[in-house]
Amino acid sequence: MALRKSLPTLRSYDRHQLVEDPSHRQALLAQKRKALGSTVSGRLAAAVPESQIFLQAAFERGESTAPLTAQLLRLLDDYGAAELAAAVREALEHHTPRLSSVAFILARRHRQQRHRAPLPVNLSRRPDLENLTVSHPSLEAYDELSEDPQDRDHE
Repeated sequence: MALRKSLPTLRSYDRHQLVEDPSHRQALLAQKRKALGSTVSGRLAAAVPESQIFLQAAFERGESTAPLTAQLLRLLDDYGAAELAAAVREALEHHTPRLSSVAFILARRHRQQRHRAPLPVNLSRRPDLENLTVSHPSLEAYDELSEDPQDRDHE
């Protein structure tokens, strides 16, 4: 077994510094198939590659990445990879690498999608429904039900 001479490992004792040796990740990927997705942060990185830039920006702002990663994973489970990736990209574009920003963007996008214009209905298979009309009945009868009968006597 040949010993490899390794380069000195970078280490930082400063706060808010993230030191990562890319060769470590490459070696892990070479050893373990699907290693990127086997960790919590790896699962997030595999599903939403933009999350790595987001987490780095949040880290530089002084946020702890471990709880942020866990919360982003919950959003991933709730909204899916495409929606989370779009929200992370938008947060990065607005220079707001915070979970609250991503959650706000996701909620806004969700509301907008629910209020889209209705899709046209194709009635070619049901020609009998093409001339269907829906009447708009007066709702005054319902208003009368909510009135107090004694108030009507005083009028």
